[in-house]
Amino acid sequence: MCEEELYETKKQIETSIYEKICDLKTEAWVTNEPVAFEERYSGKHQYLKTGESWGKLFDCAWLNFQAEIPVKNKKRNMALLIDVNGELLIVDNNGNPLRGLTSKASEFDRNLGEPVKHVYLLPQVSAEKDRIGIWAEAGCNDLFGNVKEESVLKEAALVICHRDIRQLYYDFEFFLDLSNHICRKDDRNYILHKLETSAALFHSRRKNRIKSALALTRDLRQLHIKSKPIEISAIGHSHLDLAWLWPIRETRRKIGRTISTVLELMERYPDYIYGCSQAQMIDWLKEDYPALYNKFRDKVMEGRIEILGAMWVESDMNMPSGESLIRQILYGTQFWRNEFQMTINNLWLPDSFGFSGIIPQIMKKSGILYFSTMKLWWNRTNPFPYHSFRWKGIDGTEALSHILPEGTYNSPALPGSIAKILRKYETQTMPRHALLVFGIGDGGGGPGAEHLERLKRLKGLFQNIKVRQRKVSDFFHLWEQKKQDFPTWEGELYLEKHQGTFTTEGRSKYFNRKMEIQLRELEYYSLLDLLLCGSPYGSEQIESFWKETLLYQFHDILPGTSIKRVYDESWNRYEVLMKESERMIGEHLKSICESLDGKGPFYFNSLSWERSQWIFYNKQWIKVHVPPMGISNVIDEIYRWEEDDFLWSDNSMENKYIRIIFNEDGAIDSLFDKINKREILRKGEEGNRLIIFEDGGDAWDFGKDYRDFPCERPECLYSRTERRGPELVNHQKYRFRDSHMEQEIGLFVDEGKIIFRTKVDWDDPGKTLKTVFPVDLKEGKAICDIDFGFIERPIGNRNSLERAKDEIPAHKWVDISGSAYGAALLNDSKYGYRVKNGDLELTMLRCVPIPGEKKGFTDRGSHHFTYCFYPHKGDCIEASVDRCAYEMNSPLRLVDVTGKGGQKKTVQSYFSTGDSPLLIKSIKKTEKGEGIIIRLVESSGKRVSTILNSSFFATPGNPKASIVNLLEEFENDLLIKKGSIALSAEPFEIITVKIDIN
Repeated sequence: MCEEELYETKKQIETSIYEKICDLKTEAWVTNEPVAFEERYSGKHQYLKTGESWGKLFDCAWLNFQAEIPVKNKKRNMALLIDVNGELLIVDNNGNPLRGLTSKASEFDRNLGEPVKHVYLLPQVSAEKDRIGIWAEAGCNDLFGNVKEESVLKEAALVICHRDIRQLYYDFEFFLDLSNHICRKDDRNYILHKLETSAALFHSRRKNRIKSALALTRDLRQLHIKSKPIEISAIGHSHLDLAWLWPIRETRRKIGRTISTVLELMERYPDYIYGCSQAQMIDWLKEDYPALYNKFRDKVMEGRIEILGAMWVESDMNMPSGESLIRQILYGTQFWRNEFQMTINNLWLPDSFGFSGIIPQIMKKSGILYFSTMKLWWNRTNPFPYHSFRWKGIDGTEALSHILPEGTYNSPALPGSIAKILRKYETQTMPRHALLVFGIGDGGGGPGAEHLERLKRLKGLFQNIKVRQRKVSDFFHLWEQKKQDFPTWEGELYLEKHQGTFTTEGRSKYFNRKMEIQLRELEYYSLLDLLLCGSPYGSEQIESFWKETLLYQFHDILPGTSIKRVYDESWNRYEVLMKESERMIGEHLKSICESLDGKGPFYFNSLSWERSQWIFYNKQWIKVHVPPMGISNVIDEIYRWEEDDFLWSDNSMENKYIRIIFNEDGAIDSLFDKINKREILRKGEEGNRLIIFEDGGDAWDFGKDYRDFPCERPECLYSRTERRGPELVNHQKYRFRDSHMEQEIGLFVDEGKIIFRTKVDWDDPGKTLKTVFPVDLKEGKAICDIDFGFIERPIGNRNSLERAKDEIPAHKWVDISGSAYGAALLNDSKYGYRVKNGDLELTMLRCVPIPGEKKGFTDRGSHHFTYCFYPHKGDCIEASVDRCAYEMNSPLRLVDVTGKGGQKKTVQSYFSTGDSPLLIKSIKKTEKGEGIIIRLVESSGKRVSTILNSSFFATPGNPKASIVNLLEEFENDLLIKKGSIALSAEPFEIITVKIDIN
């Protein structure tokens, strides 16, 4: 018998496992959105027969399945086979989840197994009972949100399960796969001989043929196959994207299906250990399925379910701010501690698209020891060299890191899985430990019985390979024993794929940046109002704002790779969050102003250095200086026109610092630094050159050859310059096919920065919009803001590593500098840059196909954003580029309220670090108690010492100060002396100070 015939026999064995008794009578009540079990009859009613359609994409239904049981079958092993071409949750008579089922039709990679779960094993039916009735909640979508095969009822039958044939099938499947992997020739021949004999018995008409065939395949379980030594820890998992090709509401239902499936299988497989990540997911489980949550919690306490990952969600790790990443861990850790009395010491991020170099320090200062991912195996050009390594962040902190060697978190747990792991370890001698994560994700219910049957057969099969179901925490304990031999990787973990995600769905990026800044200011001004006026802080409301913002940082939402509905819903929610948080800020600022001795308007500065800004107020332009994290009602200057302030025409702008000449296309022909007497742009090239590329890519990736085709330019309809008080403004209007763009290019009287306030109405699919500034530097480097620090990246294409870093992520700025001169490109809501050979590019919009069934294009519609080109002497530190970017993103606030004291001048700083590069990033109330948390970050990449000052440190009541970690746990005492605290910091160090104060 040839191998092809053995595979055909395997299929025949599989079709013999279940013997049909009868079809199920099926009724459906269909709704557009989910309804509770108590309202299950409220939908549109229909009787369903096999082959009939019951809904459209994302429809919901309550289904009832009924059957009469013949007397002769009541004591046999019965089951239901159900496939509704969607996802299904079987519930008990009270609506509590029992088991999730999934469709056979799915786009899941069949190399990783079949995603279908269509078998529901019935409990033993009593002799008196002759009818069954089952309720189930359905979703008209498969694992990946699609509708396959017209959403018809494919199968609904009552069957007998022949368990001996089922075991024979699992043996056949397993040993056929084994024969193609790992085995030596003699072992392979022995296996195939046994399977051929067993197959002949299966096909024969002999009595007890199945029992005899099973006896032969069971002999194979006694094999001890030789191989290279390795210890493999296997854990069940269901990677569940909190939104992707389905809306968030469907994720909440997927959780119920998945966890009920896990718990049902645990009753049958005592070795089964399951790993569950994302606190947000379990918080939803608790809210939506309380009875199921209680069972889940019991299994966690038993040690059968392991909590993985300390974060609130499995976030994107390039674009969220450093404070957001801290809050992901803080709120995640709080949840696991409150619900399960557990502190999680690992960061579990199998699917995120690259990792910032600030993460190791955040991990260490949150008590997290281990980091695990998978996606780095997806590098396009340079295979990542290690599966186990020390990851050294930009500050020098190290994190022990493991990349899942099989290259998937959906392992089928077959012998082929072991072979993949062994290949990854061929060239490395340490450590001989690997993590295997098995199951079906994204609503597939996690592991199925097939995974657990395979693991039973893997156990003890090899002489030198140990495969055990084991907690990830136990794996890390074994694995780290060889940590002294781990190689080191420094800096970021850049993924050479998915580079389009730094730009796709620009409105989400806009909201994310604005919301992070809004939350920072809300916390600070809430605390200030509490300290000055005793007003309520609003901890619960602020926490809810944070948690929802963190949800939208999930690694498919913020990167722009979800379906349109996800963005329609999240943008609406962002609007609500922005409006409500702004209302709260306004109330706190008004309360503070009314308590002061002075006349308004008052100007507030939330940043930790003194700053000034031109403001148009009461029909005049005024300049105000506001102290660090302080307030002022003093007008420093009223703008009065001077003849030599500006020179301008409709194609030029000039002040004392810089001269700009535009061409007829609206781009900048010349950008001349009058102070340093140098042309900033390369000869013959244009600045702010708006370029449009044909982008044949998708939401994740640019088209591979998009730069090989000629780029296009929008048509400049007009260019007109006017003076607006202390600012010259060049108004430009552009058109490109069906898209329109306006820019206000601003130049203030007292600085050399050029501001580009931009409005775009985009309606041209398949296009990417960029701006480029070709800076005239003979040599230099790119310094990129990654928040809580910066990173140097290559600007050339000298080798494959540099070529692979085509599009790069950055936050508020990227600077290219030589030894004496440089230029920075700042922005208020963008994250995608390209820096090659002196060209400084900002990627502004990508109009590419939206993922999912209902096709559309990303970034269509209206966008508002601002960027700024800042030429400067010296490097980015000398030019205070970081501070300029913060000021652009966090303008002064004006509150036109008169205080209680009439005309008195008020100039007050509440917190300050002077001119130090140790910047105050956030100030908030402590999570517990009545203290203050002050988070500082060293921003220059150098060792520094400074003084942290605050008028609140000198208040009565003997305030106490201490250093705490990012979870706000005590580390060591600090001395407050005359209202000041002396601090020292290592390069890029995060310091968190706690003040206990009445």
